[in-house]
Amino acid sequence: LLGGQAKAMVVTGSRLQAVRYKHSMDRYLQEKGVQDVHCLVAFSGEVKDDGVGYTEVELNQGIKESELPAKFASDAFQVLIVANKYQTGFDQPLLSAMYVDKRLAGIQAVQTLSRLNRTRRGKETTFVLDFVNRPEEIQAAFQDYYGTTSNADSVDPQSLYALQNELVDF
Repeated sequence: LLGGQAKAMVVTGSRLQAVRYKHSMDRYLQEKGVQDVHCLVAFSGEVKDDGVGYTEVELNQGIKESELPAKFASDAFQVLIVANKYQTGFDQPLLSAMYVDKRLAGIQAVQTLSRLNRTRRGKETTFVLDFVNRPEEIQAAFQDYYGTTSNADSVDPQSLYALQNELVDF
């Protein structure tokens, strides 16, 4: 998507899952000889897996937490694996795909999936592959924040021309 510039996010259920996804994805890309896709991982603190401790900075080859959004925005990285971090308040217009492996509900579902709604020229579609949640649950989460307003019956065409003139004068 986006002429090869699109970004993807993998949403995991825990910091340990994020570490394991990072290892698995790096191994898979290397085994398949894929050289134009690279991933970053975002989690806080240290995670132990089979007695070995991992940090975000270590797994991201020295990239500091404060540098992560800019590095992900660059052409060098295409996938961001997250465990809670960057699910909310993250503004990346190139983000076009999300792979969800975490239970989402309520406002968390809305905020997480809404990371995809940042606009950009040429961005006409997004993609979500959800391994955990049922479509009805996600739709229910959005219902509190979604509505339609219709005033088609009360529109005065003359008021549209008046508004057009106001805008032109401005």
